[in-house]
Amino acid sequence: MQTLPANDVNLLLYLFFWHLGISLLIAIGSSLYLKSRFSSSRIQSFVFFLLFNFSMPVIGYISSLWISYYLKNGTYTQKIKKTTLLDLEEFEYNFINIHREFGEGSVQDMLLNRYVPTEKKIKALASLSDNMSQGNMHIIKNTLISSDDEVRLYGFAIIDKTERELNGKIYRLLESLKSSEDVKTKASIAKDLAFLYWEMIYYELSDDSLVEYLLKEVVNYIDKALEVYFEDPKLYVLLGRVYMFKKDYVNAELQFTLAEKFSEEKLNYVMPYLAEINFISGDYEKVKSILKNAQDLDLNNKLYPIVEQWRVSS
Repeated sequence: MQTLPANDVNLLLYLFFWHLGISLLIAIGSSLYLKSRFSSSRIQSFVFFLLFNFSMPVIGYISSLWISYYLKNGTYTQKIKKTTLLDLEEFEYNFINIHREFGEGSVQDMLLNRYVPTEKKIKALASLSDNMSQGNMHIIKNTLISSDDEVRLYGFAIIDKTERELNGKIYRLLESLKSSEDVKTKASIAKDLAFLYWEMIYYELSDDSLVEYLLKEVVNYIDKALEVYFEDPKLYVLLGRVYMFKKDYVNAELQFTLAEKFSEEKLNYVMPYLAEINFISGDYEKVKSILKNAQDLDLNNKLYPIVEQWRVSS
């Protein structure tokens, strides 16, 4: 049996004790450094750092063997046979140039700013018209006072087109209602008419003198639709919104409650209306209770800050 020379043995012992001494110093220093936070675990900290530092060579040996085995025997779902470096200069010519079109300010202020180019204002109006909502319609209507003739005319054209489309749908449905004799078909048409008349009010497309007439038409067609669809929650929600528009909050709350009753699932979009009604009536504890249970409103970027404020205050 071959033995190591005395010099080699001494060198190995020297390295062993040197490594042990360094590990001890680091373990002592680390445990003292952590004493203020982990005062009851000084011994555990010392033992952990000592074993961690002392065993690093062994961990390195095992890791090297495992990495070598994995690199030789590991399999991949796809094998890349040929790779080339990306030509970054090519991206300057072929990659799509993405930039902010309308800046980060208010679109409404931009549309009324005389220093903004007309072309940019027209693009903003076209973008608003593609995603029509009450807020967007309000912004478009404000362009009717613009000093820019093209912007003013384009805004008027959008409003006129929206109004014509709604009136056209209402006219066609009224004609269908006259010619239809089936009770269920009439109720279905009446339901569609109620929502269309409400859109005229919602988008503020009618004169103030006609609003009362349109509200009566909405209620009239809701009543006709309820003769067949008496358990349709959407009709009760629409009727509740009509009563809220009239500031009749007692009847509005009743309709929203009926909508929840006839719905198989929880109507989270009704909760803001109920919270608003109770806020107006001064029942703030009920407002907190309603919004606390409206978990799906966390995904509503407009209502979430308000909902979270009420939850924090509860």
